[in-house]
Amino acid sequence: NPDCDEGDAKLGLCGVEVPSPADEEMQSAEAKADKELTAREKADDAERAEIMREINSKRLAKAQQLMKKLSETDERINELVHHTLKVAAMAPHTPSGDEG
Repeated sequence: NPDCDEGDAKLGLCGVEVPSPADEEMQSAEAKADKELTAREKADDAERAEIMREINSKRLAKAQQLMKKLSETDERINELVHHTLKVAAMAPHTPSGDEG
């Protein structure tokens, strides 16, 4: 290696690249930007999770209301069926206008 003299070789510096200050600044800027982006992404994820919790909570409340209405409707249907069977089981009666 033409850039490596005997002193460098003794110190084990042959093949070691020393980054220039410009490279360090660029890496520092990249690291800073990456950190900011990561922080923003985490904040966005947290916000998204909060919105999904709200949506799911509203969906759950709506589903519970629908289940209540469904149960009430089911109860009414059962009452009507029971009433219909009760009426059907009664002795048939003839209207008074048919006699005679």
